[in-house]
Amino acid sequence: MRRIIQDEAGKNVCNFRPEVQALVDAYADSNAEPERYVKLRLSFEGEEFRDEITVPLSQLENYDWLGKDVRCQLNPEMSPSKAKRYIACEVRKVLSSMTPRKQYRLKRLGWHMIEGIPVFNTGGGLICPPSFEGKEFDVELESTSLSMDIDESLSEAEAIAGMLELVSLCPNAGRIILAQCLLYIMRAAYADAWKSPCCCVFLHGKTGTKKTTLSAFLTQMYNRDKGIASLPRLNASISSAVAIIGEKSDCVVVLDDLFPSNSREIRRKQEETLLEITRIIADAIEPARKRGNKVTKAQPTCGVLFTGEYLVGTGSTAVRLLPVEMTAPDGERLKEFQAQPLMVSTFYHGFITWFVSNYFDVRESLKEWDHAYNGQHFAVHDRLKETHFFLNTAYAMLLQYCLDKGVLSEQDAEVLHRSFRKLLTNLVRAQQERVEQGEVSEDERIDFLARIRAMFHSGEIALAANPELFKDRNSRYDGVIHNGELCLRGDTLRRIFPGIPPEDVARGLLSKGILRRCSKDLQIQINSTGGKRFYAIPLDKLQ
Repeated sequence: MRRIIQDEAGKNVCNFRPEVQALVDAYADSNAEPERYVKLRLSFEGEEFRDEITVPLSQLENYDWLGKDVRCQLNPEMSPSKAKRYIACEVRKVLSSMTPRKQYRLKRLGWHMIEGIPVFNTGGGLICPPSFEGKEFDVELESTSLSMDIDESLSEAEAIAGMLELVSLCPNAGRIILAQCLLYIMRAAYADAWKSPCCCVFLHGKTGTKKTTLSAFLTQMYNRDKGIASLPRLNASISSAVAIIGEKSDCVVVLDDLFPSNSREIRRKQEETLLEITRIIADAIEPARKRGNKVTKAQPTCGVLFTGEYLVGTGSTAVRLLPVEMTAPDGERLKEFQAQPLMVSTFYHGFITWFVSNYFDVRESLKEWDHAYNGQHFAVHDRLKETHFFLNTAYAMLLQYCLDKGVLSEQDAEVLHRSFRKLLTNLVRAQQERVEQGEVSEDERIDFLARIRAMFHSGEIALAANPELFKDRNSRYDGVIHNGELCLRGDTLRRIFPGIPPEDVARGLLSKGILRRCSKDLQIQINSTGGKRFYAIPLDKLQ
């Protein structure tokens, strides 16, 4: 064993020696600044090395060695800070002659682009194309409780055939849900070719038609060997629903179940959550999320599938949703599929592997299809036309995958695609009729005050400590407390109520005596902000 670290007088600094294994520059992604780490193994006299440890270089002088390994001891006759400096100095001597190796540390499940190469983090491993081999960098996956379980006994062809049969049990709902799942698996390619997917699907039907069962079974990509998880429900608060979708990426989240209720309040709350999440997804909103004392904003990177027993929304709401009616499947055959849950995740794993290897070809196909769509006359709202494009092209990629794997013939693929386009076109045109019905009814209107009050008390509205902070052009505050009033910027109302002009929100508040009116545009001016204008709500209205 190498000698123990000693000071100038020859005294032992500690009872161990950190043996340097590597110097690493760790990146969260290709665009992030790296953080430098040193990888070490601790050597003790007469003992084998234990597991490798990773220490941030910035923390080397203050590292808690005892906290990492109970065998570590520092010289009690020396101050801990001095001993740690000696240890750090010894490590840095070795590092001075080392070249750092590049490493990517992936926290998030789903898609990542590493130095121009697409990869997919499944939690239990990394799916990457052949071009990934031999690269001068390492990839480390941070531990997660989720992983994509597969059935090793199933061939890829068997998994594909099983999935096609499963969706055929409910041919309308099944195919649309599968297309939506594949759409969000391929989200990165859509964003690269044109724009990120921004459509929501609403699965509706009578009680007993297996809406929850089918949607949960088809959409769950991870941890299927632990059973199919219960779905989050629409009676959750908006902030809770935002947190749910904020934690998912490159997959579809199901929010279950919009049901008729004798309670007007319960019904209003469910519908409000559905409409708000729809706007967040469809309008690419960055909702605020509170984590401790910190409020963060991030655009969701997942799709949302709603289930319910009745439809809501016309006009501007309807253009953001695609309803599809659920009919009861063959219950016995569905139970047989439920007995082999890993078939679905095995299918997704195979599709992702194919997609990773064909990423750039898929991206170019999407660009060509986007150009073709722009040249078509389709008498529906532009948002519904986008929904048609997203789901149609995702289904086309499914069929291309089946062709490449020899599961379908070209003739079979064309028949299936023609049938799907007909289904999708009929659904889109039916929703266009709801769009043309005009404004939403009074029962479907959002309670503006209730939402502002909830966000105010949860801390989701970022408030400046004083009005003068708004003089900074880069200020990102939502508002300020001034003279006993909550003063909100127009952009804040636009974020809280996407798709609704701030002046419409203000008029709604004014009609109920909630807003203080000081000008024709319903705003007040605060001089100490540099003359910026705000909508003012007395604090006693928010109690």
